[in-house]
Amino acid sequence: MIVLGQEHGATIEQVRVRVVSVDQKDFGNVSAPRPALDMNDNVERVSDIGLNGLGGATWHETFENWGLGGWPEGAAKSNWKELAASLNADHIQAPLLVNGSDSEYIASLALYTSLEQLKKPVDLFVYAHELHIKNQPTHRYEIYERNLDWFRFWLSDEEDPSPDKASQFKYWRQLRQKSHAIVMSGKRAN
Repeated sequence: MIVLGQEHGATIEQVRVRVVSVDQKDFGNVSAPRPALDMNDNVERVSDIGLNGLGGATWHETFENWGLGGWPEGAAKSNWKELAASLNADHIQAPLLVNGSDSEYIASLALYTSLEQLKKPVDLFVYAHELHIKNQPTHRYEIYERNLDWFRFWLSDEEDPSPDKASQFKYWRQLRQKSHAIVMSGKRAN
């Protein structure tokens, strides 16, 4: 589940983001303004939700400097296969919780999608009007509390009995059931 959070007191709203096309004119322009995702927006272009700057020569050069050899196509493909979590999702055994910002969550979608398709436990929350380090006090509190809940749930099999968290734990139980079913079907096949 992808949840996009917006500050309205302490509430988090669940919305579906519909990405229809990529606006090519801004795709590689890292200096283009990136509007924050508004929960009321009907997103039509990837550039509307902060993809500006993920393409083009600047990132290609950055990936080269990191030793990746460029984008994950052609000669650089083997480098990415070795290092990219999304290309190695089948080896990931731990449940993954991502608390991302609307300015950078696109980078997490490949891993999220890979894990979800493999029926591995993954949950992604996206916070509007934030950067990598979350600054809004309500968002920070939600993240800290959710992180503790996540670790208690997955490591100690504990659930907070608060009615406000019932849907969160219901979803996480569903994740656990799906992942256990996959593990058990794999053991039977061996």
